[in-house]
Amino acid sequence: MPRYFFHVHDGIYSPDSSGTVIKDDETACQQAIQTTGTLLAYQKPNAPIGRVWGMIVVGPDEKVICTINVAIDRR
Repeated sequence: MPRYFFHVHDGIYSPDSSGTVIKDDETACQQAIQTTGTLLAYQKPNAPIGRVWGMIVVGPDEKVICTINVAIDRR
């Protein structure tokens, strides 16, 4: 099975150097969505306005499979 990498950026780029073995692109994107929800649940309630958080999923051939971007904007 192929290895996918889940790079995170939240003002600081945090590359995933080990990756995760997942069966296909669709499953990797679904995993990214679930992981994003989990990680955002642990964000501080008063995160800076305008902060952008994202995850880039890269496949085994170094091709970007999907990107998730979330902007925290309080009004």
